[in-house]
Amino acid sequence: MNSNCTTSDRSDERKKKKSVGIVGGGVSGLTTAKAAIECGLVPTVFERNDDIGGVWNEKDGYTWDSMKTNLSYYSCMYSDYPWKTKPAAEDLFPSGKEVQAYLKDYATHFEVYPQCIKFECTVTRVHQDNITEKWTIEWTNNNKNNINNSNNNIYNKEEYDYVIIASGYFSQCDQPSNIGQLESVFGKDGVSYVRHYKHPDEALRNKKIVMVGGSYSGCEIAVDLASTVGQIVMVTRHRPWYMKRSFSKDGIAPIRPLDINFFTRNGDHMLRSHYKTVQDQNKAKYTNFSKLFGHQQTIPSVRVDGEPTDHLYGAITDRFVELVEQGKIVMKYSDVDYAIVDKETGRRSIKFKDGSVEDQIDHLYISTGYKLTFPFFDQDMLDALQYDPNDGFQAVLLHKTVFCPGKRGIAFVGIFKGPFFGLSELQSRWATMVFTGKDGLDYPTKEEFDIGIAEEQRIRSDRPRKQWPHGNTVEFSEDLAKQIKCLPDFDKIQKEDPYLYKMLWYNFISPVSYRLQGFGSNPKLAIEHLKEIDSKFNNFPKS
Repeated sequence: MNSNCTTSDRSDERKKKKSVGIVGGGVSGLTTAKAAIECGLVPTVFERNDDIGGVWNEKDGYTWDSMKTNLSYYSCMYSDYPWKTKPAAEDLFPSGKEVQAYLKDYATHFEVYPQCIKFECTVTRVHQDNITEKWTIEWTNNNKNNINNSNNNIYNKEEYDYVIIASGYFSQCDQPSNIGQLESVFGKDGVSYVRHYKHPDEALRNKKIVMVGGSYSGCEIAVDLASTVGQIVMVTRHRPWYMKRSFSKDGIAPIRPLDINFFTRNGDHMLRSHYKTVQDQNKAKYTNFSKLFGHQQTIPSVRVDGEPTDHLYGAITDRFVELVEQGKIVMKYSDVDYAIVDKETGRRSIKFKDGSVEDQIDHLYISTGYKLTFPFFDQDMLDALQYDPNDGFQAVLLHKTVFCPGKRGIAFVGIFKGPFFGLSELQSRWATMVFTGKDGLDYPTKEEFDIGIAEEQRIRSDRPRKQWPHGNTVEFSEDLAKQIKCLPDFDKIQKEDPYLYKMLWYNFISPVSYRLQGFGSNPKLAIEHLKEIDSKFNNFPKS
């Protein structure tokens, strides 16, 4: 796609309406642009690649050839745009390619793509004028295919009434501190990052590799590699529950996707009403997981140890445990200390911090996660965010993950660890509604900011840490929905429409439930989609 990184041909429209600059053209940036249009703003999206999708961009994103989503397409969708083309062969888990196609369909339908997007733009600075309170975005054109373009490497800038940062949490690989020493032994060709992985390398057939980091991606890529390599040593600190994408809740009920089984309002209500403390809730989850994924507990190398009251960690993967049983994947619970090369044989080994050694290693894969970076912010903005570049868990402190105290006209969407489509969409609706005063919304008060930031600080300070800072998807979603007045009135619905109530309360928490009421509502579409989910998984009585 040709670069659109030029002076906006929509400048006349921007003179008549308020404008918003959006950094990032992925899941969060696209829904933010759509929400902006819905609120009467003129959005401009800055995307550094030549196509949309962010991490789901097939060419420049973080997907690989065999990749499928962890959650079903009922979660990987926006509230007012159900999948028109279902994943191939009725598979409930789309491929990366299918997700990007969905995003493009969505953005085209709502007239975001391509007209609102500046492609191949690297944002270099975002700052606010202290007098006018307007925001300036500066960028360079990075069109690699047009070296004669006079705009290349020249700074451009435009002023906007508002700015929304939707550049994602996965902006930079979090390299191990000893990466230099590892590369000095293995060479740069002997060390790969999962961020760049696409498919198994035939050159590694029957070789022994080490996967450093047991993240979701690390586990699934290890599974993909297992068809080619000889053996994989999985280096990780935690013993997570390895959860299949679909399973029966009790061995009798039908097999359903993980999100359909777990993310329900009734389930969340029952857990929190029966178990008042976090420790008791963790114990209840441990008991439930032991029943659902009990086979894992019969395998010593992946058995989940520790107290049942500890925070639980999980990884979604269908075949990982099976491959551990077969000996294709070997677990190592430690950190890499340094690499060694035998000068006589040239064989390379890894020494771990527990003192053990793995010999004859042919290749390293790095899957140690990502860190949040804001290279375009001045120090005063980073200070307002209380930004900690070394904290991969909770790098910034934002009111309910959206608003920065003391800074008006700026908001953040998808800038937290573990974003879902629906969560980013709720954030974008809140931000754009506050900017435009829709439905009477305004910025949080000082008191609300104080409470919100204190809660985020508590999450940052808590030890031991949970896997996700905002891990209760139901609670997080409902709280965001309250802010924009689109949370369904469950008591009223229970009295007036028992069937709709059952679909909302006992089925999984679909994003479409937040289009039943409030600004931007589409109750007809929402109810149709809720009925589709119900007919597929539950079939509640209509009365």
